[in-house]
Amino acid sequence: MTRMIRHIAAWALVTLLAAALGGGELAAQTQAQTPAQTQAPAQGQTQPQAPASPMQGPPAPINYDVWEGLAARVEAELEDPAITDQRLDQIRAQAVSWRARFSEAQGTNTNRIRSVREQLDALGPAPGEGETEASDVAERREQLNQSLSELQAPGIAASEAFTRADAIVRLVDEINRERIADALVRVRPSPLLPSSWAAAGRETLSYLSGAGAELADRYARGVPSSARVPQAVGLLLAALFLLTRGMHYLKQMPRALSMRAGERSAAVVAFIVSLGQIFVPVIGMVLLVSGLQALGIFGRWTSPLLAALPLAAFV
Repeated sequence: MTRMIRHIAAWALVTLLAAALGGGELAAQTQAQTPAQTQAPAQGQTQPQAPASPMQGPPAPINYDVWEGLAARVEAELEDPAITDQRLDQIRAQAVSWRARFSEAQGTNTNRIRSVREQLDALGPAPGEGETEASDVAERREQLNQSLSELQAPGIAASEAFTRADAIVRLVDEINRERIADALVRVRPSPLLPSSWAAAGRETLSYLSGAGAELADRYARGVPSSARVPQAVGLLLAALFLLTRGMHYLKQMPRALSMRAGERSAAVVAFIVSLGQIFVPVIGMVLLVSGLQALGIFGRWTSPLLAALPLAAFV
């Protein structure tokens, strides 16, 4: 019995020693793998970085010498009546850009100016003629007034430059308006003068020649593959009906409805008929143009003529 107990105790001791040794090896392996696992993302993956917050510095100071030179050259150019419209647009764009910078610079040192003025107010009103104040107060008042003048100088310079830039913009706009007005009231030769007939005849012959050549070329090629013949036929038939018989049936409508309608209804029908006399021809011309365009045989010479046909229906 005692021997059996000793065997069991020996066996338990051996098991405990084996477990202890196995746990130590596992811990060692875990410690060995931990640095490798920690460094793995740095080798195979890109670690996200915190976004850098860009620092926006103060705006660049205005070079008033450059502006004065530019303004002088521009004002001299604007006195030339032969200046081109393109150059006027360039001058206006430059003046608008400078004016925006000057408008922003007018608020320079606003907070500091307010602070200095509050300090001057704290000193009390300035002494009048024949009055004096303490020497330290007078010295402090002089320092504050000097600081106030220095702080106000950039804003005053920006205000003066803004006024000049705005005057250039308004001058360019005035020149553009004058040119537009001159173009509108410019006297053109009357088309009734014989001297204008030759130019009109040349333009007419040029159009007829181009349109004829275009139609001849389309006729030689035949109906294009892009033509929608069934749709064109339907539109042309509808247009033919409205242009030939539409007004006839429209005029018959009041007579057919007069026996059934009262006085008020007859007035409404008469009003509808009067509107129909305007719109039925126009709709017919629109359908005619759509049907002809669906055939695909009209090009750049004849398409403008088709587009003008619906407007001709109003005449």
